[in-house]
Amino acid sequence: MHLIRRTLLAIATVSGFALVAFLLYAHSLQERAESLIRITHELSNFKSGPVTLTVLESKFGHRLRPVERCTPSESGYEVELSNGPLANLRIVPATSLKADFGSETELLR
Repeated sequence: MHLIRRTLLAIATVSGFALVAFLLYAHSLQERAESLIRITHELSNFKSGPVTLTVLESKFGHRLRPVERCTPSESGYEVELSNGPLANLRIVPATSLKADFGSETELLR
């Protein structure tokens, strides 16, 4: 009888930790998506002045990635968010959010 109780307690504890981890990750992903949308909207309206690579790097940090199709006269950068870990576990459908920024000179469009 004690073995059954211990087993059920262990299963409930592990399930509780998994649920908390899922909820924390989902909340963090939601906040990052809202932040990406808000910052992209602000940058598209030039509220904070001209958009340069330095501005993008300060806003997005390590999430900012150069795109593959850069040339000397034109380059681009992107920020992408994905729910890959949750989709891989088949908890939610795969979804991603991507913001692209292109430049023809020092300023970005």
